[in-house]
Amino acid sequence: MAVAKAIEPFVYKHPRWVTYSSLGSKYLGVYGWNNGIKKNIPRHYTAFYMQWKVGPQEHIHHRPNKANFEMDEWGEIAPVQNPRIYVVYPDQFHEGLWGGEGVIKGLRARPESRHRSFVPPQPKFYWPKLFRGVVYSEILDKYIDMVMTKRGMTLVDEAFGFDNYILKTPVNEIYAWKLLKLKREMLLKLADKENFFGGTSSEREKYGEFC
Repeated sequence: MAVAKAIEPFVYKHPRWVTYSSLGSKYLGVYGWNNGIKKNIPRHYTAFYMQWKVGPQEHIHHRPNKANFEMDEWGEIAPVQNPRIYVVYPDQFHEGLWGGEGVIKGLRARPESRHRSFVPPQPKFYWPKLFRGVVYSEILDKYIDMVMTKRGMTLVDEAFGFDNYILKTPVNEIYAWKLLKLKREMLLKLADKENFFGGTSSEREKYGEFC
């Protein structure tokens, strides 16, 4: 198999089964971060990226069954399975406050017919309800206009403010690039004690645990 010359030393260093097996891909993932250019990346950034890469883990688009076992209609007892729904996060997700919601790809139901159809059903994408809203950041001392969902606004209200939501929520649950950039600006503003102008000194003490 022909591969790019840039990755030839990396591919041919290990046996073929390592490159194409599931267990080997996990090994190569760890190996890549401990060798080459990636090994010089600061460990705190590597931990940040690994956590962000996981993505939102909260069950948003379905309600999982919390029981361990269940009985079917024939009386057989089987363990409960809660498969995750595959969610797509488009570029528009990273520019707004969606609260972990994404786009779900499904299939349209076929119309009832007496004959069997071999035509594959048409795909359908389920988008969350979006609207344009404004949030206020006390640390940055500015209003931010973005596209958001009702769940995103609910999470901000439950955290008692946009700043608390951004600073206290794990990075994999935030996941959006724009929100993570705002988090970086907030932390830099809090770290600059002399030039902090987001409000009074009491407001800075309010978020002192993140300094």
